[in-house]
Amino acid sequence: MQEILILEPNRETARQLRDHFEAYGFTVVCVETVDEGITALSDHPPDLIVSEFRLPGNDLERLCRFIGKEGEQTTIPLLFTTAAARSPRIQQEVKRIGADAILYKPFSFQTLLERIERIRVGRRFYRKSRITLGKEERWEEIPLSGSLARCGFPELIRLIRLGGVSGALTLEKAHAFRVLYWKGGELIAITETFSRSENLGAELLQEGRISNLQYEHLFSSVLSGREALLDVPEDPENHALHLALEEAIAAKGWIAPHELHEAATRRLRRKFIGIWGWRQGFYRVTRQSPPPFTSMQGSFDLPGLVFEAIGRFGNFAELRRRTRDWDRV
Repeated sequence: MQEILILEPNRETARQLRDHFEAYGFTVVCVETVDEGITALSDHPPDLIVSEFRLPGNDLERLCRFIGKEGEQTTIPLLFTTAAARSPRIQQEVKRIGADAILYKPFSFQTLLERIERIRVGRRFYRKSRITLGKEERWEEIPLSGSLARCGFPELIRLIRLGGVSGALTLEKAHAFRVLYWKGGELIAITETFSRSENLGAELLQEGRISNLQYEHLFSSVLSGREALLDVPEDPENHALHLALEEAIAAKGWIAPHELHEAATRRLRRKFIGIWGWRQGFYRVTRQSPPPFTSMQGSFDLPGLVFEAIGRFGNFAELRRRTRDWDRV
């Protein structure tokens, strides 16, 4: 999918998209009106159309009629973008038209590339590949996909080697996928892993749960749920952001509840190492019992073994062993 037609009335938005696409080696044609788009389509049909969803009058209907449909989908892959709020009506309209997807602004360019790759894989397009040494070849999508959650990667490799096939194979695991390219049963290239994050950053930004600065820091590229958690600097200013991320990630099922619990517990442990280990060391010298730890829920005594492991030894392995079954504070 190398040639893209951008139908965008906003010149600045169109320019930004064009610059990004061209930096990745795409050939781009930008038009501002449906009439210009129909002319461009007549001269040379592209591999993909990226269009603003809210077009004036009946321009959207005119564009879709000109493109035409094969079955339930448009003859040319169609990806909409819009700054409108999410609504079932928009989703129903996109499905009725036969478009492949719609992205809600703001979104990162990496998210846009991810969605384009999913469209390409989903439609099983022929694609010019620049994998081999300066030689372009056409690759057919292999009518086979594997789930690493059900079938191990070595088993899939052996299956393809025995088949001696050439083409592109999509492997999925949870909410991420990558595309493998094969020639005569030999693996010759693998794409980067694409996250099915459904633009988590934009959702949190629209809901007002993170700031623009945090959005730029966290979601300048596509992050999985685990990466998003690890990427946030741990300081008091980011506490609300951590909670928002954890809630969204757990709701989308990217991290199992026990893994999310472990991530939160590890952060608490690191915080105790920096603060409460100091505190315990002082009280061991003065031979006084540490006062109870106060929280929003009330006061309670933290496990003595935790303070002992931190204050006396600073032994992380011991701390982990002794607090393995310690519930979240």
